[in-house]
Amino acid sequence: MVSAYLDESSDKRKQIVLSVGGIVAPDPFLQQIEGLWMDRLNRDNVLYFRYSDCKGLHGSFFHFRKKFGDGAQQRANDVLADLESILLSVPWVGFGLGVIIKEYKGVLTEFPELSTIYMDDPIEAAYGQMMYEIARAVRKNAPGHEVSYIADKSSDYLKVAGAFLATKVNHPVIARTMTTVAPLDDKQTPPLQMADLIVGKIRESFAAWLLNPKRTLNEEWSDEWNSHIANVGIWNRAHMLRSARVTIARARSGRAAIRPLPKPSPTETKRREKARRKYLRGTSNGN
Repeated sequence: MVSAYLDESSDKRKQIVLSVGGIVAPDPFLQQIEGLWMDRLNRDNVLYFRYSDCKGLHGSFFHFRKKFGDGAQQRANDVLADLESILLSVPWVGFGLGVIIKEYKGVLTEFPELSTIYMDDPIEAAYGQMMYEIARAVRKNAPGHEVSYIADKSSDYLKVAGAFLATKVNHPVIARTMTTVAPLDDKQTPPLQMADLIVGKIRESFAAWLLNPKRTLNEEWSDEWNSHIANVGIWNRAHMLRSARVTIARARSGRAAIRPLPKPSPTETKRREKARRKYLRGTSNGN
Protein backbone atom coordinates (compact mmCIF):
# COMPACT_ATOMS: atom_id res chain seq x y z
CA MET A 1 0.00 0.00 0.00
CA VAL A 2 1.20 3.50 -0.82
CA SER A 3 -0.47 6.78 0.14
CA ALA A 4 -1.01 9.78 -2.11
CA TYR A 5 -1.39 13.04 -0.20
CA LEU A 6 -2.98 15.58 -2.53
CA ASP A 7 -3.54 19.32 -2.46
CA GLU A 8 -4.29 22.19 -4.82
CA SER A 9 -2.99 25.72 -5.29
CA SER A 10 -4.20 28.61 -7.41
CA ASP A 11 -3.78 32.33 -7.82
CA LYS A 12 -5.91 34.46 -5.51
CA ARG A 13 -8.69 35.10 -8.05
CA LYS A 14 -8.48 31.65 -9.66
CA GLN A 15 -8.04 33.17 -13.10
CA ILE A 16 -4.56 32.04 -14.17
CA VAL A 17 -3.67 28.49 -13.18
CA LEU A 18 -4.94 25.77 -10.85
CA SER A 19 -2.34 23.24 -9.80
CA VAL A 20 -3.20 19.90 -8.25
CA GLY A 21 -0.57 17.45 -7.13
CA GLY A 22 1.09 15.85 -4.21
CA ILE A 23 3.41 13.32 -2.71
CA VAL A 24 3.26 9.54 -3.11
CA ALA A 25 5.15 7.20 -0.78
CA PRO A 26 4.72 4.34 1.67
CA ASP A 27 3.63 5.90 4.97
CA PRO A 28 6.70 4.69 6.95
CA PHE A 29 8.98 6.92 4.85
CA LEU A 30 6.91 10.03 5.60
CA GLN A 31 6.50 9.08 9.25
CA GLN A 32 10.29 9.14 9.56
CA ILE A 33 10.36 12.89 8.95
CA GLU A 34 7.09 14.07 10.53
CA GLY A 35 8.86 14.77 13.83
CA LEU A 36 11.66 16.70 12.12
CA TRP A 37 9.09 18.67 10.12
CA MET A 38 7.14 19.71 13.21
CA ASP A 39 10.31 20.46 15.21
CA ARG A 40 11.45 22.87 12.51
CA LEU A 41 8.10 24.64 12.50
CA ASN A 42 8.01 24.80 16.30
CA ARG A 43 11.44 26.43 16.37
CA ASP A 44 9.87 29.55 14.84
CA ASN A 45 6.43 29.14 16.46
CA VAL A 46 4.81 28.19 13.14
CA LEU A 47 1.72 26.11 13.93
CA TYR A 48 1.43 24.55 10.47
CA PHE A 49 2.96 25.01 7.04
CA ARG A 50 1.16 26.44 4.05
CA TYR A 51 3.17 27.49 1.01
CA SER A 52 1.14 30.60 0.20
CA ASP A 53 1.32 31.75 3.84
CA CYS A 54 5.08 31.28 3.84
CA LYS A 55 5.49 33.28 0.62
CA GLY A 56 3.04 36.03 1.64
CA LEU A 57 3.71 36.10 5.41
CA HIS A 58 0.11 35.25 6.23
CA GLY A 59 -1.51 32.74 8.58
CA SER A 60 1.04 31.01 10.81
CA PHE A 61 3.81 33.16 9.32
CA PHE A 62 2.09 36.50 9.97
CA HIS A 63 3.91 37.03 13.28
CA PHE A 64 7.21 37.09 11.37
CA ARG A 65 6.33 40.62 10.21
CA LYS A 66 6.52 42.02 13.73
CA LYS A 67 9.25 39.73 15.05
CA PHE A 68 11.74 40.02 12.17
CA GLY A 69 10.74 43.27 10.46
CA ASP A 70 12.52 43.75 7.11
CA GLY A 71 14.06 40.30 7.49
CA ALA A 72 10.70 38.54 7.83
CA GLN A 73 10.54 37.13 4.30
CA GLN A 74 14.12 35.91 4.45
CA ARG A 75 13.36 34.16 7.73
CA ALA A 76 10.31 32.50 6.15
CA ASN A 77 12.46 31.48 3.18
CA ASP A 78 14.93 29.89 5.61
CA VAL A 79 12.11 27.83 7.12
CA LEU A 80 11.05 26.75 3.64
CA ALA A 81 14.60 25.76 2.70
CA ASP A 82 14.95 23.68 5.87
CA LEU A 83 11.62 21.95 5.23
CA GLU A 84 12.67 21.16 1.67
CA SER A 85 15.89 19.58 2.98
CA ILE A 86 13.90 17.47 5.42
CA LEU A 87 11.50 16.39 2.69
CA LEU A 88 14.30 15.44 0.31
CA SER A 89 15.95 13.24 2.94
CA VAL A 90 13.55 10.31 2.31
CA PRO A 91 12.26 8.55 -0.84
CA TRP A 92 9.01 9.83 -2.36
CA VAL A 93 7.57 10.62 -5.78
CA GLY A 94 5.89 13.89 -6.66
CA PHE A 95 3.14 14.46 -9.21
CA GLY A 96 1.58 17.65 -10.48
CA LEU A 97 -0.86 19.11 -12.98
CA GLY A 98 -1.49 22.69 -14.08
CA VAL A 99 -4.90 23.68 -15.45
CA ILE A 100 -4.69 26.82 -17.58
CA ILE A 101 -7.91 28.46 -16.38
CA LYS A 102 -8.46 30.66 -19.45
CA GLU A 103 -8.23 27.69 -21.80
CA TYR A 104 -10.38 25.46 -19.58
CA LYS A 105 -13.13 28.10 -19.41
CA GLY A 106 -12.72 28.87 -23.10
CA VAL A 107 -13.42 25.28 -24.16
CA LEU A 108 -16.60 25.18 -22.04
CA THR A 109 -17.72 28.46 -23.59
CA GLU A 110 -16.98 27.27 -27.11
CA PHE A 111 -18.54 23.82 -26.56
CA PRO A 112 -21.21 24.14 -23.82
CA GLU A 113 -22.27 20.53 -24.43
CA LEU A 114 -19.04 19.46 -22.70
CA SER A 115 -20.67 20.37 -19.40
CA THR A 116 -21.75 16.73 -19.43
CA ILE A 117 -18.11 15.95 -18.69
CA TYR A 118 -16.58 19.01 -17.05
CA MET A 119 -17.92 21.28 -14.34
CA ASP A 120 -17.37 25.05 -14.45
CA ASP A 121 -14.98 24.66 -11.53
CA PRO A 122 -11.94 22.63 -12.73
CA ILE A 123 -11.21 21.21 -9.27
CA GLU A 124 -13.00 17.89 -9.85
CA ALA A 125 -11.53 17.34 -13.30
CA ALA A 126 -8.01 18.17 -12.13
CA TYR A 127 -8.18 15.84 -9.13
CA GLY A 128 -9.62 13.07 -11.28
CA GLN A 129 -6.78 13.41 -13.78
CA MET A 130 -4.20 13.45 -10.98
CA MET A 131 -5.64 10.36 -9.30
CA TYR A 132 -5.66 8.53 -12.62
CA GLU A 133 -2.04 9.44 -13.38
CA ILE A 134 -0.86 8.35 -9.92
CA ALA A 135 -2.73 5.04 -10.05
CA ARG A 136 -1.42 4.33 -13.54
CA ALA A 137 2.16 5.08 -12.45
CA VAL A 138 1.85 2.83 -9.39
CA ARG A 139 0.34 0.06 -11.49
CA LYS A 140 3.22 0.31 -13.96
CA ASN A 141 6.16 0.82 -11.60
CA ALA A 142 5.04 -1.01 -8.45
CA PRO A 143 2.88 -3.96 -9.57
CA GLY A 144 0.76 -5.40 -6.79
CA HIS A 145 0.63 -2.14 -4.83
CA GLU A 146 -2.55 -0.14 -4.20
CA VAL A 147 -3.07 3.57 -3.59
CA SER A 148 -5.07 5.31 -0.89
CA TYR A 149 -5.71 9.01 -1.45
CA ILE A 150 -5.77 11.64 1.30
CA ALA A 151 -6.89 15.24 0.76
CA ASP A 152 -7.57 18.22 2.97
CA LYS A 153 -11.02 18.25 4.55
CA SER A 154 -11.82 21.62 2.98
CA SER A 155 -15.03 22.83 1.40
CA ASP A 156 -13.86 21.24 -1.87
CA TYR A 157 -13.52 17.74 -0.44
CA LEU A 158 -16.87 16.57 -1.85
CA LYS A 159 -15.55 17.41 -5.32
CA VAL A 160 -12.37 15.46 -4.56
CA ALA A 161 -14.44 12.45 -3.46
CA GLY A 162 -16.57 12.84 -6.59
CA ALA A 163 -13.42 12.80 -8.72
CA PHE A 164 -12.31 9.57 -7.04
CA LEU A 165 -15.64 7.83 -7.67
CA ALA A 166 -15.88 9.06 -11.27
CA THR A 167 -12.34 7.87 -12.03
CA LYS A 168 -13.10 4.43 -10.63
CA VAL A 169 -16.29 4.17 -12.71
CA ASN A 170 -14.73 5.41 -15.95
CA HIS A 171 -11.47 3.47 -15.64
CA PRO A 172 -12.31 0.03 -14.18
CA VAL A 173 -8.85 -1.43 -14.84
CA ILE A 174 -7.05 1.46 -13.12
CA ALA A 175 -9.72 1.31 -10.38
CA ARG A 176 -8.24 -1.96 -9.11
CA THR A 177 -5.24 0.05 -7.91
CA MET A 178 -7.36 2.76 -6.24
CA THR A 179 -8.56 1.75 -2.77
CA THR A 180 -9.92 4.68 -0.75
CA VAL A 181 -10.12 8.46 -0.49
CA ALA A 182 -10.30 10.20 2.89
CA PRO A 183 -10.25 13.75 4.31
CA LEU A 184 -7.79 14.88 6.97
CA ASP A 185 -7.04 18.26 8.56
CA ASP A 186 -3.97 19.70 6.82
CA LYS A 187 -3.10 21.72 9.92
CA GLN A 188 -2.58 18.46 11.82
CA THR A 189 -1.24 16.27 9.01
CA PRO A 190 2.39 16.97 8.04
CA PRO A 191 2.25 14.86 4.81
CA LEU A 192 -0.57 17.11 3.54
CA GLN A 193 1.64 20.11 4.32
CA MET A 194 4.41 18.41 2.34
CA ALA A 195 1.99 17.98 -0.56
CA ASP A 196 1.13 21.68 -0.27
CA LEU A 197 4.82 22.57 -0.53
CA ILE A 198 5.20 20.49 -3.69
CA VAL A 199 2.08 21.80 -5.40
CA GLY A 200 2.93 25.37 -4.38
CA LYS A 201 6.30 25.13 -6.13
CA ILE A 202 4.60 23.65 -9.19
CA ARG A 203 2.02 26.44 -9.34
CA GLU A 204 4.77 29.09 -9.13
CA SER A 205 6.58 27.38 -11.99
CA PHE A 206 3.41 27.41 -14.09
CA ALA A 207 2.85 31.11 -13.40
CA ALA A 208 6.42 31.91 -14.49
CA TRP A 209 6.09 29.68 -17.58
CA LEU A 210 2.86 31.38 -18.66
CA LEU A 211 4.63 34.74 -18.51
CA ASN A 212 7.56 33.37 -20.51
CA PRO A 213 6.74 30.18 -22.48
CA LYS A 214 10.38 29.94 -23.60
CA ARG A 215 11.42 28.85 -20.13
CA THR A 216 10.93 25.31 -18.85
CA LEU A 217 8.59 24.46 -16.00
CA ASN A 218 11.41 23.12 -13.87
CA GLU A 219 13.97 25.76 -14.81
CA GLU A 220 14.68 26.84 -11.23
CA TRP A 221 14.41 23.42 -9.60
CA SER A 222 17.48 21.67 -8.27
CA ASP A 223 18.57 18.31 -9.67
CA GLU A 224 17.46 16.79 -6.37
CA TRP A 225 13.92 18.14 -6.78
CA ASN A 226 13.78 17.02 -10.39
CA SER A 227 14.81 13.51 -9.39
CA HIS A 228 11.75 13.26 -7.11
CA ILE A 229 9.14 14.68 -9.51
CA ALA A 230 7.77 11.94 -11.75
CA ASN A 231 5.44 13.93 -13.93
CA VAL A 232 3.94 17.40 -14.29
CA GLY A 233 1.09 17.59 -16.79
CA ILE A 234 -0.29 20.62 -18.62
CA TRP A 235 -4.08 20.89 -18.94
CA ASN A 236 -4.54 23.21 -21.90
CA ARG A 237 -7.12 23.46 -24.68
CA ALA A 238 -5.61 20.63 -26.72
CA HIS A 239 -5.51 18.27 -23.75
CA MET A 240 -9.09 19.08 -22.77
CA LEU A 241 -10.49 18.47 -26.25
CA ARG A 242 -8.50 15.25 -26.63
CA SER A 243 -9.71 14.02 -23.24
CA ALA A 244 -13.31 14.94 -24.09
CA ARG A 245 -13.19 12.98 -27.35
CA VAL A 246 -11.89 9.89 -25.55
CA THR A 247 -14.51 10.17 -22.79
CA ILE A 248 -17.38 10.62 -25.24
CA ALA A 249 -16.19 7.62 -27.29
CA ARG A 250 -15.97 5.50 -24.15
CA ALA A 251 -19.45 6.66 -23.03
CA ARG A 252 -20.95 5.67 -26.40
CA SER A 253 -19.49 2.18 -26.02
CA GLY A 254 -20.81 1.93 -22.47
CA ARG A 255 -17.37 2.11 -20.82
CA ALA A 256 -17.73 5.54 -19.22
CA ALA A 257 -20.44 7.54 -17.47
CA ILE A 258 -21.21 11.18 -18.18
CA ARG A 259 -23.66 13.54 -16.55
CA PRO A 260 -26.95 14.28 -18.32
CA LEU A 261 -26.87 17.64 -20.05
CA PRO A 262 -29.13 20.00 -18.07
CA LYS A 263 -31.55 22.14 -20.02
CA PRO A 264 -30.45 25.76 -19.48
CA SER A 265 -32.89 28.53 -18.67
CA PRO A 266 -33.49 31.25 -21.33
CA THR A 267 -31.35 33.63 -19.26
CA GLU A 268 -28.53 31.10 -19.03
CA THR A 269 -28.77 30.42 -22.78
CA LYS A 270 -28.38 34.14 -23.56
CA ARG A 271 -25.49 34.45 -21.10
CA ARG A 272 -23.66 31.49 -22.61
CA GLU A 273 -24.21 32.68 -26.17
CA LYS A 274 -22.90 36.14 -25.29
CA ALA A 275 -19.84 34.60 -23.65
CA ARG A 276 -19.35 32.28 -26.64
CA ARG A 277 -19.41 35.17 -29.14
CA LYS A 278 -16.95 37.11 -26.98
CA TYR A 279 -14.64 34.10 -26.75
CA LEU A 280 -14.76 33.44 -30.51
CA ARG A 281 -14.01 37.11 -31.25
CA GLY A 282 -11.00 36.85 -28.97
CA THR A 283 -9.67 33.69 -30.64
CA SER A 284 -10.16 35.13 -34.13
CA ASN A 285 -8.02 38.11 -33.08
CA GLY A 286 -5.24 35.77 -32.02
CA ASN A 287 -5.76 36.13 -28.24
